[in-house]
Amino acid sequence: MKKMLMGLFALGVGVAGVAHAGQKWPIIENNVVINQTARSAYGWVSSARNSPNGNERISCVVSGSTGGYRSASCTFQDAKGTYAACSSSNPDIVNAIQFMQSDSYLWAYWDASGACQSVSMYSDSANMPKAP
Repeated sequence: MKKMLMGLFALGVGVAGVAHAGQKWPIIENNVVINQTARSAYGWVSSARNSPNGNERISCVVSGSTGGYRSASCTFQDAKGTYAACSSSNPDIVNAIQFMQSDSYLWAYWDASGACQSVSMYSDSANMPKAP
């Protein structure tokens, strides 16, 4: 029994020895991408904040009222200073936008009037946290 426990302990130490650090994605130049022709924009919120060029930005706001009206809007600015935005009062779009965090990836499509048609929010531990 003692030998079996020692064997299991050794196996546990051996398995623990192969643990790896978490995956991390580097900051790249052009973290925010805006395509005016496709009416889309995407990027990592924290990577935009940490970008070396100082221009990139992604921001979203969700608003509500006592009457039950809710709306949301998102803005994007890329490394060249190009600006894009969309807004919506569609409950599904508002719900997606409200979950944005500092390490989220945001992808948005809008129509000719600037109304958000599709918004995807994604978070991943591999993305670099927002720097001060």
